[in-house]
Amino acid sequence: ERNPYGRENIDQIDNCFKLIKNLNPDLQNVTKFKLNSYQGVERDNWFIKRIIKEKYGNSKIIKAGTHIRKTINESKFIINLYPQTCLSETLISNIPFALFYNPSHWDVSDECEEMILLMKKNHIYFEDPKQLSDHLNKIWPTVNEWWNSKAILEVRNYLKDKMANLDKNWKNEWVNFLKNVN
Repeated sequence: ERNPYGRENIDQIDNCFKLIKNLNPDLQNVTKFKLNSYQGVERDNWFIKRIIKEKYGNSKIIKAGTHIRKTINESKFIINLYPQTCLSETLISNIPFALFYNPSHWDVSDECEEMILLMKKNHIYFEDPKQLSDHLNKIWPTVNEWWNSKAILEVRNYLKDKMANLDKNWKNEWVNFLKNVN
């Protein structure tokens, strides 16, 4: 499995800075970073937190230990920087989001490639910071009009079907699955 390493982490944060620089001032003022954590402990590989603090100060960093669901629920828009669990959590929350990452830094399955192409076509996935900032500037502050448009709702429902098991009987499915594991 391919994940960003070394300088690629710095490249990603540089792209975030380019994105913020091109946002309208009202968007710049409300933009914050949620750093990666594991079991409530913030991980700061490659000194990303220090780089953000040097550029923007502490006010742009969401407090360490803040649960991801709390952050999602308090957000008007979320930018996910990688195609993993947080993306699924954001998708099922129904909070507007965009996926923003360099595809050469991550491996995804062929099935995911199809979803990413659909997201790109519908302005939910971006590789270029300028394209994402242009999109955000265009839909802000009426982001929910875009998010709840018929085309985006269809994409969201398709992604939920593919990425998140939202079946009401999910517990029974897991119990049955685990009972049959040898």
